[in-house]
Amino acid sequence: NYVYRKEKDAFPFFLRANDLKSKIDIKKIPLVVKHYQFIANFYSYIGDQGSAVSYLQDALPFSKRASRARVDLTNAIAVYLSKDSLNQQALIYLNRAMEEAKLARDSVWIGIISGNLADQAWKAGDRERAIELVQKNIDLSMRYNERKDAMRAQLNLASWYLTLKQLKLAKQHVVSGINLMEDKPYFLKYKMDASKLLSDIAHGLDQKEEELKQLHVYLILKDSLEKRIN
Repeated sequence: NYVYRKEKDAFPFFLRANDLKSKIDIKKIPLVVKHYQFIANFYSYIGDQGSAVSYLQDALPFSKRASRARVDLTNAIAVYLSKDSLNQQALIYLNRAMEEAKLARDSVWIGIISGNLADQAWKAGDRERAIELVQKNIDLSMRYNERKDAMRAQLNLASWYLTLKQLKLAKQHVVSGINLMEDKPYFLKYKMDASKLLSDIAHGLDQKEEELKQLHVYLILKDSLEKRIN
């Protein structure tokens, strides 16, 4: 149900699984890393980052050293901590994830983690380092055909250039992000974000007609998204 974006139907099954968690020996669960990561993803989706982190921390000892699974878990813990604004803890896990990715010689994950480290650098005020890291994220993601991650990074970079008042660069990266999107429910949020960015960029360029056009698209997409996640 959750894979097919039927979150309402999935909800009671996740809750029941959570109730059973304390009654089961984790060592006897097959594919525990895969299943706990899936449950963590759901809890993060509904805004319960604490439960998401708890599941991943339980699963972490069952992942192999220098494996893609461990890199993924460690990075996800950092992402969920960051969503709760626990940035110092998040940075610790991101650095661990990067060590694991380098040991595994996994260029895709090195790119993804670089993007997440870029977020932390931006929050810390190191803008030059943040832009350098997110560019690395985009380059590696495109080289290894990780289009979703490249798309997210492009929009992220566009928002930073907007903050820096470099409007033409901002628009260039929004357009690059849009070109990586597909006509699937997953991309609805990012299409909404892209329209808002284009509206703000048009405002900065004093392009009033384009600003209103993009704002109108943004509001339609926002309404559609809110109906999905109500």
